[in-house]
Amino acid sequence: MSGVFGDGGASKAAAAQVKSAKLAADAQLKSTEKIIDYNEWLYNDQKSMSMPWYDAGKAALSSIQKGIADGSFDIGSFKFDSSKVDVTKDPGYQFRLSEGLKALDNTAVAKGNFLSGGQLKRAAGYAEDLASQEYGNAYSREYNNQLTEFNSGVNQKQNEYNILAGLSGSGQTANASIQNSGTNTGSSITNALGVQGTALSNMYTNIGNAQANQAYQSAASQQNLLKNIITVGALL
Repeated sequence: MSGVFGDGGASKAAAAQVKSAKLAADAQLKSTEKIIDYNEWLYNDQKSMSMPWYDAGKAALSSIQKGIADGSFDIGSFKFDSSKVDVTKDPGYQFRLSEGLKALDNTAVAKGNFLSGGQLKRAAGYAEDLASQEYGNAYSREYNNQLTEFNSGVNQKQNEYNILAGLSGSGQTANASIQNSGTNTGSSITNALGVQGTALSNMYTNIGNAQANQAYQSAASQQNLLKNIITVGALL
């Protein structure tokens, strides 16, 4: 009569089904938690390696913006300052003047008119003519010197800008890497959370089915019990 009057077998089967559903869900949850932890670690690791480049690029970009605003990177245009042309300070002129005056002095001494008015006049005329002859050379040398100095300044500014621009580009690349890593991590974690949700949903569905099945079998057993009681009563 125990098979007819009891529903212990149904209860055990339902309990086993509930336990199995919980174990399956627990295993799935632990697996996805490991996936989530790994993706978070991977993102933080990639971010930590990219941040120095990101910070350097950000600082370089600020320097570029500041340099543009205050004119530090403005190369301007070459303007020659002719007032700096001074023949008398030219080493070549000084040498030729000294040698030429020595020659005039020696000639004057030989003629016995050293320091005479004529000799002084000839010395002054020689210095003036020499200065006139050398002015063009002095002008060209000063022009080339100023142009070289200007080009050197331009190159320096361009080099400084190029270095900063390169660092800024590295910062952009690092920023893109961090963003891509964050997007990938977010996608992976979202998928893992979806798997967890599905696992929990399946667990509760299986538990509900087991409990419903247990209740159904219990009700059926009660009905069978009632029928048997009625049958026995009729026989009596």
